[in-house]
Amino acid sequence: MSNFTHPRFFSLQDQNLNEPSQRSEEWFRRRKNKLSGSKLSNFLFCKDDEERKRWYEEVFEGREREPFTEVQLGYMEYGRENEDTAMIAFLNQKTDIMAFEAPHVQHNSVEWLSATPDGFYQIFDEEAEDLVILEEGIIEIKCPARTRKANKKVTYYYVPQMFLEMCCSDKRKAIFVSWDKTCVRAWRLEWDDDYWNILSRMMDNFHNTKNGSTYEQFKLCQFELRRASHKMVEKAVPLYPGNGWTLTPKVEPCGP
Repeated sequence: MSNFTHPRFFSLQDQNLNEPSQRSEEWFRRRKNKLSGSKLSNFLFCKDDEERKRWYEEVFEGREREPFTEVQLGYMEYGRENEDTAMIAFLNQKTDIMAFEAPHVQHNSVEWLSATPDGFYQIFDEEAEDLVILEEGIIEIKCPARTRKANKKVTYYYVPQMFLEMCCSDKRKAIFVSWDKTCVRAWRLEWDDDYWNILSRMMDNFHNTKNGSTYEQFKLCQFELRRASHKMVEKAVPLYPGNGWTLTPKVEPCGP
């Protein structure tokens, strides 16, 4: 996220933070044997006990994961290539926001939890003479590679990721941005203690996979987390007008 410039975006270097950039060797080392935000969507898709145990060993014991397919690698590359563009597009549309590149953030009390948001944000009062910060939180950006279309709503399986990012960063708000080449949409999510309790039960259950947690308990946590994630999507507040911000001239309005 630091390979571009924008008057309202501040890289780690701009912030005088001596932290490893995302996807650097040191960044990966800090995430080793930890449950991090980007891994949490697996909670909603793990389909049997064998997969649960294999995933546990990959996260906490260094087991080599199965290689990504060419299709999966293509999706990942599409997201990496377009994150910066999506951030610029969002900032160009939301002129009352400053964004900051986020470092890897360790949970303040749980050693095996960490997260790296796509960024932090601050909303400021554009009419104030001095800088007045009205709101702050984390930013999570997604560029859907499969459909190449901006989402119509927050993607439910990224809600756990955003809550862990909020927790590790000590923030209580999140902005979810979805981008395609012609449209960008964004929503605000707010911290919810009930949701965090459900996610915490899921994470604790997973961390105890080899210390007494059963797959039946895992499935119950999975059901609760899936239902709660959909409820959080329903509570998300759109920040965009109409059907979304149109990025380039087109005959049809910004649509699905």
